[in-house]
Amino acid sequence: MTVTRRDLAQALKEEHGGTISGHDEWIKKFIDVLSRKISESGRVEIRGFGTFNLNSVRAHSTINPGVDTPEGQEPERIEVPETYTVDFRPSGSYKERLRAERKPRAKAKSPKKKPKRKKSSKKRSKKAKK
Repeated sequence: MTVTRRDLAQALKEEHGGTISGHDEWIKKFIDVLSRKISESGRVEIRGFGTFNLNSVRAHSTINPGVDTPEGQEPERIEVPETYTVDFRPSGSYKERLRAERKPRAKAKSPKKKPKRKKSSKKRSKKAKK
């Protein structure tokens, strides 16, 4: 299930009062400031929650997957400009809280395996083979 910005505003209203539109406006402003700070510094750490890191993907060329290439010809290459991504790494305390709050998943029971038969360690004598 996806939680939207409006869902977050509704949850804030239920916990702290106020209006949904007021909380929604606050969330918009928070996201705006967070985005700007990530762009400026490349890293934003919110203790107890996690760290946002700005990463760049360098410019490169690649094969255009949308164009069929006749056999024996070189595929069409396109230039991809430098782009940016943001990674989020949760803090240790946040991970612990998630583990405590999430219900442990029931493990599927595997069928019982038959015990392996032990091989006989008795050695046959040469006389018994003849």
